[in-house]
Amino acid sequence: MPITAERFSPFGDVIAAKQAGMTTMNEGRF
Repeated sequence: MPITAERFSPFGDVIAAKQAGMTTMNEGRF
């Protein structure tokens, strides 16, 4: 996946969630 600003933001956990096959902010579990 392309590297975006998300990788350098507090939402970096969201990237890990995507790689885990989970939903992102809609899931709300970090």
